[in-house]
Amino acid sequence: EAYGSTFGNVDSGKDIVEPGAFKKTLRAKKLPQIKMLRDHDTRKIIGQWLDLSEDDKGLKARGRLFIKDSEHNPLAKETYALIKAKALDALSIGYRTVKAAYDEMTGVRQLKELDLWEISVVTFPMNDKASIGGVKADLSIRDVERILREGGAPDNFAKLVAIHGYDGAKQRLGSRREGGSSSIADMLREAATQFQKV
Repeated sequence: EAYGSTFGNVDSGKDIVEPGAFKKTLRAKKLPQIKMLRDHDTRKIIGQWLDLSEDDKGLKARGRLFIKDSEHNPLAKETYALIKAKALDALSIGYRTVKAAYDEMTGVRQLKELDLWEISVVTFPMNDKASIGGVKADLSIRDVERILREGGAPDNFAKLVAIHGYDGAKQRLGSRREGGSSSIADMLREAATQFQKV
């Protein structure tokens, strides 16, 4: 989750984006048409945007990186690791200017309407307020099963919770103990601790 652009502040290119600049392009385009790139490189698609909208602050973006093994995108996995480590924390937009005004006194260009093409994860943004606010893992069933096992849950229990969720596993196991020592509640407490570490 992040802001691809913010309103009202002058960026390092002496541009200022005005509220409403993205409204037309967001109505006209479908989400897959607006790409998620790394460093504005059209050869480096690292994910997809799931939601783009304007709010009072700017262009709000929510997306997912292609980090599943089946998607085989090493750059996306690298980007995810760098974001988690806070080594990458900024976004930048690629666009065509539709309407703008230039202030001769200040040398600032006011961007009134933009045709948005892409939003990139970048090292150095033009707009230092366009930052990544949060990132989380998109866990697969295998990931959940692995975490439960690492937390000490017996294999059978881990598999049932990963596939059917807690309620489904509880129905299938009843209230009996698994593995001879831990109750279901104990297992879930341990699993919750492991989730917090991910």
